[in-house]
Amino acid sequence: MFARLRGIAESAIPRVVDAVISAIGIGIYAKRQIKTYSGGNKRRLSLGIALVGMPDVLLLDEPTTGVDPRARRIIWNILSKARRQGTALVLTSHSMEECEALCTSIAIMVYGVFRCFGSVQHLKHRYGSGYTLLVRLKDKSSSPMLKQAIIQEFPGSTLKEEHLLQLNFELKRSQRTTWSSLFAKMEQLVEPLGIDDYSLSQTTLEQVFLEFTREAVQKAPQKQRLQKPADTIFKVQFKEVKLRIQNVAQNNKVLNAHVIHLLLSWPMYPLERRRQQHKVREQNDCCGKQNNMPGATDRLSRRRRDHAERGRRMTLVLYNNWKSSCSWRVRIALALKGIEYEYKPVNLAKKEQRSSEYLKINPQGLVPVLAVGKKHLAESIAIMEYLEEKFPEKRKLLPQNPEDRAKVRGLTLLVAANIQPLQNLKVREYYAKGDPAKLKEWAVHWVEGGFTALEAELLKYSGNGKFAYGDNPTFLDAVIPPQVYNAREKFGIDMSRFPTIQAVDGRLNEIKAVQSAHPKNQPDAPQRDH
Repeated sequence: MFARLRGIAESAIPRVVDAVISAIGIGIYAKRQIKTYSGGNKRRLSLGIALVGMPDVLLLDEPTTGVDPRARRIIWNILSKARRQGTALVLTSHSMEECEALCTSIAIMVYGVFRCFGSVQHLKHRYGSGYTLLVRLKDKSSSPMLKQAIIQEFPGSTLKEEHLLQLNFELKRSQRTTWSSLFAKMEQLVEPLGIDDYSLSQTTLEQVFLEFTREAVQKAPQKQRLQKPADTIFKVQFKEVKLRIQNVAQNNKVLNAHVIHLLLSWPMYPLERRRQQHKVREQNDCCGKQNNMPGATDRLSRRRRDHAERGRRMTLVLYNNWKSSCSWRVRIALALKGIEYEYKPVNLAKKEQRSSEYLKINPQGLVPVLAVGKKHLAESIAIMEYLEEKFPEKRKLLPQNPEDRAKVRGLTLLVAANIQPLQNLKVREYYAKGDPAKLKEWAVHWVEGGFTALEAELLKYSGNGKFAYGDNPTFLDAVIPPQVYNAREKFGIDMSRFPTIQAVDGRLNEIKAVQSAHPKNQPDAPQRDH
């Protein structure tokens, strides 16, 4: 059912569902009723439902709560793999270990207010109190001397915990403090004080979180610290929010249920205080220029964002030919990313690519060329790389993981640099010297050899995915349809010898974006009577 809701083709549903069940590890329970599942298996099933169709964004609310350690690790591995394949994860969690395992950026919220945001390392460095020193002594009698020595060697340090022979210190951080200096000082104390073992570590993310919480609790009014019943929270919040949603959710019970759930989960944070904070932010923004307050920086950031947005809105002009393989692959990339552009046909039969006007754009006299303002970008793969970097907010055509990105680029070049150039008409004509038999013989030799290698690679890396390299389209999917079309239509190659390539090509040609890039759908394609 969920696969159909996600728009997955009926023929692909069994394969997709089996792949998800296998990935989340509930194959042996697949035919049992869900009510018989343990809490951990229900969590895994919920995750599997969310993963169907590999959405661009996954919203997860404490995905491993109540799950045993083994199942938790399995879920983390699944989510990490999804993230590497380009899915954005937005999750809430009380487990700092989970946040460090899965998140590249973390926000800490206390009493409904975001207190900080950044990478794990940034938060530790920016908000961590310093370092943690754990010392184990050989003899308890040396404990007083150790405490005195630590205070002398590390000014500002405090004893956080003492248990039998083990002492836990918190060392204050300074700009001059380095790991090497810390270890050097400790090594000098090992023998004189009878230290059996010691360890130094940076403040943990959990300590950062607890510090924020402790500070907020101390500053918060007493009435705000008390947890009010859910119905009280609902009454406080509902009056203001109801005005915003009544037009949308008036007769929608499902939406109302979700709204109520959100309201009940809101932290108790007085509305009047929110309004006051909003007014203060507005005043700061107005006075920012005179007082060098954050408002000025915010406006500068907005101007920069606006400038970048204007750059993204700059009209792209694609000089291309309807049947050119290189033009075709760029059109596929543009369509998959949903980028609008102006189509400029170049008639290769009339040698328009050799005209003096076109040679000013591309001295090589080749298509495609992407005009971006006054700059003209040539070479199809370079154009695709540009689109990927220029429009990061659009669908990504390269995996997030560096190794996967390199592999996709390599397989793309297998087609774009090893197969396509050798079967190009100019190369064939130079070799064949006008002999039609040799023209075809040359092309078939290089296309079949390249496809044999590509077939072997796709068997290893496409797996059970929908596309050439997993469940998301990549550069590789942009170069396959033109090459398969040429192999079948121009050179009469039997594609049944390459079933994986043929299957990927078939699935790609079911996508509207890929269909729109097909030669027959281009404005300069010859009109045929139907």
